Amino acid sequence: VTAIMASGPAWSLLKVSGEPPKARGGHSMTLVDGSLIVCGGQQHSAGQRFEYFSLDPWVLNTETLVWEKPRTALGKTPVGRAWHTATHVDDMLVFFGGRGDKKGASAKYIFNDLLTFDLAEMSWQPREAKGKLPSARYWHSAALVGRKLMVWGGHNGKVSLGDVHVLDVDAWTWSQPLVSKPQPPPLSCHSCSAVDGSLYIFGGMSCTHDDKGQTRLEYSSDVWTLDCLTMEWMRLRQRGVAPKGVAYHAAPLTPDGKMLVLGGWHGSVVASDDLSALDMTTGVWHHTQLPGETPSGMYGHAAAVVGTKIVVFGGWDSINPMNVVHVLDTAKL
Repeated sequence: VTAIMASGPAWSLLKVSGEPPKARGGHSMTLVDGSLIVCGGQQHSAGQRFEYFSLDPWVLNTETLVWEKPRTALGKTPVGRAWHTATHVDDMLVFFGGRGDKKGASAKYIFNDLLTFDLAEMSWQPREAKGKLPSARYWHSAALVGRKLMVWGGHNGKVSLGDVHVLDVDAWTWSQPLVSKPQPPPLSCHSCSAVDGSLYIFGGMSCTHDDKGQTRLEYSSDVWTLDCLTMEWMRLRQRGVAPKGVAYHAAPLTPDGKMLVLGGWHGSVVASDDLSALDMTTGVWHHTQLPGETPSGMYGHAAAVVGTKIVVFGGWDSINPMNVVHVLDTAKL
């Protein structure tokens, strides 16, 4: 990852070569052995319809800074989609859920299929999981804790969800554990990180319907933790100046144990140089302004930690989808 390590301002625009993926948001980006793998996503096409992109991977090599579209083995590529999750498990990427267009479906199709992409063979492999599948959803989160893939929350096309599902990646079996109360409200477009056997959920939006059938949207500024052993939820007592409620953000963890809230949407786009950081050991929020080459704002983007840098790809500025790569140097925080 030496090429990304060049010093400069806190934010910088990464100079890459090769053909980049089309501008998009709602994609996944997963770091595997020094390569960033981008799959799926969406953008507005002519007539303001959404165009959903294939899950076949685009790869950015973080040493050579070259984009490439590797050839995948012959076989059936899954239906294109956005707002899915992609998690690195052993030598594969495990995909769940998302929203897209499906032949024969008149409305947007919401998925609850489980897909695996073999990184050694570069091929899609069908895998049937035992147990009861989670209901169809997008805007959810998935994180690997030990040998368990923890899926939480999301949206089913009508309301936000607040249920926990666990995929045992050895037995390849779904289960739905009992969790303690109080628990977070149903949330979608939140961020989720796994730290020391617990999930940390931040932000997100709660979409509910009132008695008159009107949709209500509330943005969360809370941090909730789920102990994945005891299945106990706890709302983190926050100190310092917490950011406003936000969704469509990214919240990567820095090597020195801070959760950074990057971008997002809370009725308007969040300025990219406006940064909140939560110290995971003390629970104290810090707020900072970071100079450099940033988009005016970004939401629906994806972020990954590469050494001491955070690499951000895609998302929308306040209007258009992007396909540039920005880098944040956490040493400058």
